[in-house]
Amino acid sequence: LHHKNETTQTTTCTKSLPLQSDPRVHTFFDAINDMLHEEWDRASSKLNSRRPSIAGSVEESSGDSMEVLGSALSQLGNSMEGRFTELRTIQKMTQAINEGMLLNDVLEHVWMHFREIIPYNRIGFSLIDGESVTAVWAKSDSTTLHIGKGFSMLLAETSLPSVIDSKRPRVLNDLEAYYQENPQSDSTRRILLEGGRSSLTCPLISNGKPIGFMFFTSFNRSTYSGTHVELFIHLAGQLAIIVEKSRLYEGLLQEQQRSEALLSNILPPRIAQHLKRAPSGIGPTIAEAYDDVSILFCDMTNFTIMSCSIPPESLVDYLNRVYSTFDRLAGRLGVLKVKTIGDAYMCACGVPEYDENHVCAIADMALQMMQVFPTVAPPHNVDSHRIALRIGIHCGPVVAGVIGKKAFSWDMWGTTVNTASRMESTSLPGRIQVTNNVRERLGSRYVCEGRGIVAIKGIGDVCTAFLVDKVAQCLFQIFDY
Repeated sequence: LHHKNETTQTTTCTKSLPLQSDPRVHTFFDAINDMLHEEWDRASSKLNSRRPSIAGSVEESSGDSMEVLGSALSQLGNSMEGRFTELRTIQKMTQAINEGMLLNDVLEHVWMHFREIIPYNRIGFSLIDGESVTAVWAKSDSTTLHIGKGFSMLLAETSLPSVIDSKRPRVLNDLEAYYQENPQSDSTRRILLEGGRSSLTCPLISNGKPIGFMFFTSFNRSTYSGTHVELFIHLAGQLAIIVEKSRLYEGLLQEQQRSEALLSNILPPRIAQHLKRAPSGIGPTIAEAYDDVSILFCDMTNFTIMSCSIPPESLVDYLNRVYSTFDRLAGRLGVLKVKTIGDAYMCACGVPEYDENHVCAIADMALQMMQVFPTVAPPHNVDSHRIALRIGIHCGPVVAGVIGKKAFSWDMWGTTVNTASRMESTSLPGRIQVTNNVRERLGSRYVCEGRGIVAIKGIGDVCTAFLVDKVAQCLFQIFDY
């Protein structure tokens, strides 16, 4: 009867549950079978202890034995049903938890589903980080969390190393009494403030290495028992794997976000999105023609002489401070930084998204660059009066696109680009030279000084002017009135 029931029950259990190919499910079944054997042995032992002696009445002994057998079988059936219910619950929980990719999603699933087998009013999750243990997630029925995300303690200053050494969950069914015996435990004090009265502290171990702890807390005393300890032990291995998977996924996600941020800093956002959607090394050439764009080139006078007289670190630091200041201006004015070449800075407006105000925006950029440049302190022993900006602006049609397969670069080409570059190279220190086309489009809202005809290499004679200032807005308000 023992062997027959064992085989029958095991076969029935196995056929009624999915995921047969998952070795972790077989581990669950082995654990359940062990429990069933224990229940059967317990029932058999109880039955044997009630067997009558030879001297006793055969009729009475038969009646007693049948009664004991019926009672034992009934208890065994109830116990088996309870065990199978727990197994189905565990299977459902692990499937739900495994659906989460981010760690917070996994822990939210734990909060929603674990209550079916482990009672709690609060769950906390902490990770071991070197010599410290840091809370990364917590949720409670209480309105106030006294141990929330970011709370950290040195592992050696807690009682958790003993939990790690035991490799088993620890039950504390009277936290108030525990705190009286261990008044130095700040974490216990905080949990008591939240209303906790008993706790189940569960270590998570992955590949033999402790990675963190799951803390179950109840607002009632004497909540946890050995049954809860055993249930968590059956779940701990798979839960640790799921947590590790989530942490790895979050790490990959953070790296992806950093890569995307870097790509967006190198390329215009729309172009970066286009590249991310294209398969690696595959896709059409990214090139577009724009009918009306404003281009600005900026250069520092006497930069070559300065670069030969100061240490490399000082030179790079100075350029970084200057260009970072220009970058902030560009972001504020809606101007796109295209690139830097040595001490030259190139930016544009009206590309890749069209801006009908692009000529005024690039003019504002040039004027503000002239204003902020003297505020950036030059390297030590460098005369600031010898360093000046020289800026050139032109507007018109351009072609823009991405070149390169590994080191991406988004650039622009065409006569408009060449003319803007020549406006800068033929300008004067501390001046902003613009073409007559730019001057006319700026209109009366900007102050310009005519310079006359300038011979531009490769282009010919060009009528130019110097952009001086922007007319105060208040004057236009008076004139409009």
